[in-house]
Amino acid sequence: MGIRSDIRQARTEHRQVWRRRLAQFCDGWLRATNRSQSTVRAYRTDLVQFMRHVPASRSLSEVERGDVESWVRELQRGEYEAASIRRKLASARAFFGYLVESHVLRRSPLRDLRIPLAQPRRLTRVVTRGDVRSLVKATDRQNNRKGRASGEWQRYVALRDALMVRLLIVTGVRVGELVALRLDDVRIAERTLLVQGKGNRERLAYVADLVTADTLGRYMRLRSVSWPDSPAMFVGTDGQALSTDGVRAIVASAAKAAGIARRVTPHMLRHTAATTLLENGADLRIVQEFLGHNSIRSTERYTHVARRHLFRVLRSKHPLRYI
Repeated sequence: MGIRSDIRQARTEHRQVWRRRLAQFCDGWLRATNRSQSTVRAYRTDLVQFMRHVPASRSLSEVERGDVESWVRELQRGEYEAASIRRKLASARAFFGYLVESHVLRRSPLRDLRIPLAQPRRLTRVVTRGDVRSLVKATDRQNNRKGRASGEWQRYVALRDALMVRLLIVTGVRVGELVALRLDDVRIAERTLLVQGKGNRERLAYVADLVTADTLGRYMRLRSVSWPDSPAMFVGTDGQALSTDGVRAIVASAAKAAGIARRVTPHMLRHTAATTLLENGADLRIVQEFLGHNSIRSTERYTHVARRHLFRVLRSKHPLRYI
C-alpha cells in the first residue's frame, strides 16, 4: 500500500507542477506579451490536451521527444487537420521554450523536432452573391418589421442583428474583432471602425456602403439609450458584449430565415468579401489591408480566385473570339 500511495502522491504532485507552470505561461508570460484573450485560450487548450496525453507519472523534466510524436499520431487518428496540428505543436514549442528560458528545464523535448505534415491547399468557402443578397434582405426585413414594434429591446435586437450581418460583409472583419468593438471605436462622420486585430494590431475598417453607414448611424443613436453603462458596441440581454458564438448563432438564424440551405458562418462572409473584391479587380495589397493580414502570404490564399476570374474573363473576351 505504501508504494502505491507514493506513486499516487507523485502523480498528483507532477500534475500540480504542470498546472502551475501552465498558469504562469498563459496568465503571466502570454498576457505580458499582449496576446489576445482568444490566443491565450487557444494556447491553454492545446497545452492541457498535451498534458493529458503524457502519462501522469511523468514530470515536466521527463517529457520526451517520443511523447510529442505519439501525441501527433493521436491527433492524426482523431482527424485533426494539418494546420490544427501545426498550431498545437507551436503552442507546445512556445511553452517548453519558455520553461527553458526560465531555467525550469535544461532542454525542450521539441528542440530540433521535425514532423512532416501534409499541407493541402485549402480553398476558401464563400457564399454566393445571390445568397448574400438574400441574407441582407432577410435581416433588413426583420429590422423593418421589428422597427414598428412597441418594445425598445425588440427594436434594438433587430437593428443590431441587421447591422452586424452588414458589417461582416462590407468590412470583412473577423467575428472576434466585431464583438470586441467598443462604442468609442466608431467614427460616424468618417464611416470607419477602429478594429483591434490579431497581435493587437489596430486598423481602420471602412463602411463604404451607404445603406450600411446609414444603418450604423441609426444603430448608434438607439444604442446610446440602451445599456448606457456598457462600453461594448454590441450587447446581449445581460448588457455584456455579445460572444462570438452568439454572433454565429445570429448569422445561422438569418441564413435560415433567408431560405439558404447551406451552413453560413461569419468567417464565410469574411472570405466572401475578400473574394468579391478580387473578382472586381482590387489589388492584392488592398485586400491584405482590408483583411488585416500582417503578411501578404496570408492573403495569397485568395489568388486562385483572381486567376479563376481572369480565366473566365479571357475565355469570353479572348482576341480570336472577335476575329
